[in-house]
Amino acid sequence: HEHEVAESRIVGGSAASVGEYLYFVSWNGCAASLIAEDIILSAAHCAGIGSNSVIVGAHQKWWGQTSGDAESRTISERRVHPDYSGSTFANDFIVMKLTEPVTHIDPVMLNRDDASPDDGEMLTAIGFGSLREGGLGFSPRYLQEVDLQKVSQEQCNTEYDGDILEDVMMCAGVEGG
Repeated sequence: HEHEVAESRIVGGSAASVGEYLYFVSWNGCAASLIAEDIILSAAHCAGIGSNSVIVGAHQKWWGQTSGDAESRTISERRVHPDYSGSTFANDFIVMKLTEPVTHIDPVMLNRDDASPDDGEMLTAIGFGSLREGGLGFSPRYLQEVDLQKVSQEQCNTEYDGDILEDVMMCAGVEGG
């Protein structure tokens, strides 16, 4: 069946503290993470964004402006996962190189444990997504965070008609939401 990119949502979240997620990267409506001093990771479905300008350490949703420890950078190279599928969203990853390293912000620590996270483990999602379910136009001014639980692939596939591919996708959510 047809797949559509879900709207970005941080329903039930709250404003993150300034400086709490400095590795967060704002990229013209999509989010990314600083994973090395000059490398960011985002979703391949965002690859069509024309802008190469990003804000590393963004806390306020003002395009092109930085505040506090945030640093403006420019993307010089983009590499979409070679097995990315725009119809199933399998391997929905893009790695991008910045023209110059970020100097005052530490990259996020990547999970190197194949068995983690466990089903039921608490995870934190961050972003500028809508604050209401189906609430287009209710986007926050400040970076939001929300705690969610890792959901089993079996439960997730029950909700998504078997469309979640275990080796390249993960589900998280809250009871009833």
